[in-house]
Amino acid sequence: MSTAIESSRELIEALRKIPLLRGLSPTQVRQVLGICARKSCQPGDKVCTSNTPSEEMYVLLSGELEVVTPEGVRVVTLSPVTTAGEMGMITRQLRSATFKATQPSHLLAIPRSQFEYFLREDVEMQAKVYRNIADILVAKLLNDNVRTRDYQMEKQRCEDRLAELERQLADHKQKVEIALDLLALKEVSREETEQQIAEKMQGACAPKRGGHDYKRPTGARRGRAKGPGRRRRAPYSLFYPGPAGR
Repeated sequence: MSTAIESSRELIEALRKIPLLRGLSPTQVRQVLGICARKSCQPGDKVCTSNTPSEEMYVLLSGELEVVTPEGVRVVTLSPVTTAGEMGMITRQLRSATFKATQPSHLLAIPRSQFEYFLREDVEMQAKVYRNIADILVAKLLNDNVRTRDYQMEKQRCEDRLAELERQLADHKQKVEIALDLLALKEVSREETEQQIAEKMQGACAPKRGGHDYKRPTGARRGRAKGPGRRRRAPYSLFYPGPAGR
């Protein structure tokens, strides 16, 4: 008997700390506790599903719940002691998310019809509950504003970084164009220069000599003849010509 009383007192104290029931007297909380139904959930069990009527609110006493959007995105994890689904029950809107247990959990379910009956019969309780609802909505609005501000700041940082990368890319392309034009003045055709650049890039990406697929770069074999009619090769660097370009 004493254990049951102790458990009841602990539940009353836990419920009084919930934002929705803050300020209620022990007698009023005891009335709410009298209409609660106990529920147990195992990992993976759904407490409620999105787009279904909000006929109950829940008090998580132990365990853990995750809140999942209809798209399957987990937005938050709930830990005890806290409520779940209270806004939908008060506003009578459809569930905007699914509540799913991630651990063995114990909850209290408060039915909407009986809770509304208490509010109609007890004007003082009604005033306190609706004031708490207003405070909850203000807190959520402030949190949303903070998240929106953080999102805008992160978006601006990404846009600035993207603009810097695009500027660097444009500068690089301009340098390459200038280098190709300079090489064309040294009696090396643009097409040959581009081909040699592509060959050198392939050579840089090829496996090292110890690998099985190693290939000697084109023109690197020993004993290759150097005839007077052979076209002069482009310097190795586009921006620092070798002896042939000095």
